[in-house]
Amino acid sequence: MMLALGRRERKIYRWLMLRSGVNIGCHLSLSGTKSQIYLIENPSLSVGTRPLSRRIKGAVFCGNAGRLQRIPLLVSAIRDYLDAGGILRFTFAGGGVYAQDIRILAEQYEEVEYLGVISASDAAALVAEHWWALLPIDDEVTRYAFPSKSSGYALAGAAVAAICGDETSVARWVKREGVGLVCPPHKSALVRFFSELEDICIEKFGASDQLKKRLAISSFSASLREVADKLSSA
Repeated sequence: MMLALGRRERKIYRWLMLRSGVNIGCHLSLSGTKSQIYLIENPSLSVGTRPLSRRIKGAVFCGNAGRLQRIPLLVSAIRDYLDAGGILRFTFAGGGVYAQDIRILAEQYEEVEYLGVISASDAAALVAEHWWALLPIDDEVTRYAFPSKSSGYALAGAAVAAICGDETSVARWVKREGVGLVCPPHKSALVRFFSELEDICIEKFGASDQLKKRLAISSFSASLREVADKLSSA
């Protein structure tokens, strides 16, 4: 994201991050800080969208395969789903502590592909090639942070398949913006969810023009300049 900002905006961002008493959050829902908080939409690169006929009928996960992304649950559910005859394809890209688990899954099932670590632009293009984008996240984490991949998923035109509690900020965002569906973080529910995705057309989901504008790098840059101007004149 930083590389997509202009030189001036990168300087402003670093200045704001170093400034005492200032917190900039993206979709922040709860914080114990007593500092002033500026909420700014999480931006992402946009590579445009593809028609459904040119997309893979499957799901993609791009990003860190870490402890907060429910990867063991995801891997176990995919295994059970495919063993039961599931037809969706699954593509993974990124590193993390559970990357080896994903690599093993890909070696065992031809419907699963693991691409390793790829660039942000390649990740955006990869998401745009799929019907669904997987967004698993630990519920507790959503009280303090919001997964940055959500913006890239929305801008790429993939329907978001969030795997989290129904009352989390992520679930509320997915429903409010109409960008996808939410599945409870339980294996049996997730296996059924994958089966249901086989027959759901994603055309009814998608980011609105207003959301796309809010998630654009240009909007993020403008928000940074606005915050900097407020602090400079304070």
